[in-house]
Amino acid sequence: MKKRVTLYSNPDDTACKTVEKFLTEQDVILKVHDIKTLPLDFKQISKLLKNFDIKHFYNSNGHSKGKKKTTETEAPDRNLIIEQMAADNSLLRMPIILSERLLTVGDNTNRIGIMLQITPGSEREPRRI
Repeated sequence: MKKRVTLYSNPDDTACKTVEKFLTEQDVILKVHDIKTLPLDFKQISKLLKNFDIKHFYNSNGHSKGKKKTTETEAPDRNLIIEQMAADNSLLRMPIILSERLLTVGDNTNRIGIMLQITPGSEREPRRI
């Protein structure tokens, strides 16, 4: 059975391109959400991140539009950080990979493969009996 994955990505980001290529090669059913063309709003980000630790999804290298960035030493208000991410999607670490109830961020294809229970190349290699 093919895996279904939603990939939240920025087409200008090399990590996003790497993960999209990896997932395509694994023959997963891929839905790509381009945040550059269709930015995520507060409600969408809140729903996506649910109760996950928000610090894993916060891109401290993003370009906030004049808003104060929260540092790791501060006790961040979750809603404030999500508001900042919604105002400037570059504050979201990319790519975000969502499969059913599982979610991960980044371009570690080994971790993505484990999450999706796929072995890179296994779909393409002939089986020997």
